[in-house]
This record gives sequence, structure tokens and C-alpha cells, in this order.
Amino acid sequence: MKELTEETANKIFDSLGKSISVFEKHADDCASYLKALEIMLETDERKTFKSILRTNLILSYINLDFLTAFRQYLSRELNTNYDKRQAMTKLNIIMCEGYKKIYGFGQQHNKSFWATQIKNAVDFLKEYNEEYTKIENELTALNSTNVFDKNIRNLAVHYDEDPLKVYAMLLSINAEEITNRCILFWRVMEHISKFVKDITCSFELRLKTKC
Repeated sequence: MKELTEETANKIFDSLGKSISVFEKHADDCASYLKALEIMLETDERKTFKSILRTNLILSYINLDFLTAFRQYLSRELNTNYDKRQAMTKLNIIMCEGYKKIYGFGQQHNKSFWATQIKNAVDFLKEYNEEYTKIENELTALNSTNVFDKNIRNLAVHYDEDPLKVYAMLLSINAEEITNRCILFWRVMEHISKFVKDITCSFELRLKTKC
């Protein structure tokens, strides 16, 4: 298994560490807000606000799982090749499942957070239409690259009747290659997270002015 250079690993490790605390707090804030909204009178606007908060929360989970798995791989405490291979397969699983939940592969798209919750929020806030389209293009382009390896995902989750297939998959893992794919995924996730956070803030301001 080809290794990351020490310089690359250290830079990524430091960057991811700073982001984990941000997403932890963000998840707590979203959960608290959702609980508070449960006791309020339901209106179309509040219902949409709750849906975008739920989107924020699922994004926080995906980001936290992704960042933690990446740091697991970069950790100096992982001393065996299998430790690192397991971390890499976990990253691949999180990217595949995270993308499926947010945007969806094929027909899954129609039930995704992007096509339902986020689109519904943008219908309320027309000023975000242009940015919505821009990110949608990024998500579509991401799926047309080799970012998502469903073979690794399937073998890592379900194994196989032929264990040599799992063995071959583990031996074929290239850390630099998966890291480059993770970086592409992370850039789009950062853009989505900021976009959804901005929408959340806009909804919050709208509701406060009506109180």
C-alpha cells in the first residue's frame, strides 16, 4: 500500500482537527434548535426551517464521520498496514453513503436531502437559486469522477463468498489515490455545508422578525 508523505499527512491532520470541533458544536446547536421548534406552532415556514436544520444535522454527522476516519488513518498510533487499510475502506464507505444521502445515485436522487429539503428551502429563499445550481453542478461532476469506489464499499461492508476478492481489494488500496479522492469530496462538502448554514441563518432571521 503506497503511503502518504509525512508533510502531506501532517498538513491534512492539522486541518481536519480544527474542523471537527466546529462540526461538533454545529451538530449540538442544530439538535437544540430542532427540539425547541417542536413545541412551536407549525407553519409552512417553520416546517421548512426544521427540514433545513435536519439537513444541517445530517451534514454534520457525515462531516464528523469523514473527518474522524481521515484522522484515524493519519494517526501515528496506527502501526499496522491493516489499521490503515481499514481506515481507508471506512473513508470510502462514508463518501459513498454520504453522497447517497445528500444527493443520491441515479433514482435515489429524487428522495435525497438535496432534491427535497434543500430544494424546498431554496424555493422559500429565491436569492439562493444561483448558488444552488452551482453546487448541484459540482455534485453531478463529482459523481462523474472516480471519487466513489463502490467495489471497495461493497467488499468492505458485505465481504464476499470468495474471500480472495476481499484480500485483493485490500492489497490494491493506494493511500495517495484515496486521499486525493477524499480531498475532492471534502471540497464539495465544505461548499454544501457553508451553503446550508447560510440558508439556516437566513431562515432564523426571517422567523425572528416575525416573532
